[in-house]
Amino acid sequence: MRLLTPLLMVLFGTASVLSTATGMEDEIPTPTPTATVTVAPTITPTATPTTAPTATPTAMPTPTTEYEKFDDGVEFTAHRKVVRCSYYLGIVHSWLNLRPREFDNELDPILVLAVGAAETGCDPTLVSSAGAIGIMQVIPKPWTAGSSLLYEPRVNIYWGMYILDAAINNADKDLRYGLAYYNCSEKSVHADRCGSQGGLNYADKVLNFWYPRVEEHVRNCTAKYGETFWSDTDYIRSDQVCN
Repeated sequence: MRLLTPLLMVLFGTASVLSTATGMEDEIPTPTPTATVTVAPTITPTATPTTAPTATPTAMPTPTTEYEKFDDGVEFTAHRKVVRCSYYLGIVHSWLNLRPREFDNELDPILVLAVGAAETGCDPTLVSSAGAIGIMQVIPKPWTAGSSLLYEPRVNIYWGMYILDAAINNADKDLRYGLAYYNCSEKSVHADRCGSQGGLNYADKVLNFWYPRVEEHVRNCTAKYGETFWSDTDYIRSDQVCN
């Protein structure tokens, strides 16, 4: 019996140990396999080549007549100058009516505007390198209005008409030479010191280019709107412009 006891203890002890080990084994959780995540490859979009737009060169306008070549670089075209000068027809008429005795030659209003077109395109703000001011390019003298007043179109046109009338008188009523004297002085004309665009060439430009264009424009606007269109004694308002 004493011999069996240890043996039984060994047997039953061993079984207990086995039983305990088996229990621990049952309690260990079975690991769940992790799913493998497959990352889709990134697709890099291919840039669509773009073609730069081709710039079409714009051709510079060329003068349509020989005379327009004199006006390269000037802001207004010949037609716009004529339109602008026509604004002041009322002023010319008013001076001829108010002071007729001051003008010996019964100045043609169209001629006065043609001179303004040739000089500055009737821009009252222009000043030449010689100091001539405004629409008719009047150089201030002791017997004229002062410099500041000559920027006023009404004053400037009056003195331009006065000087033009005197120049025609000095040329013995010869209109072509009178215009040349107005532009370049009598002495310079006869000494041939007026350059390619001055003197008699200037006179021809006034008579042959500017005068007929101003005359045509005024005639067309008068036919369209009547004589009262030019009755403003200052200048035509912007809402009355005849283009």
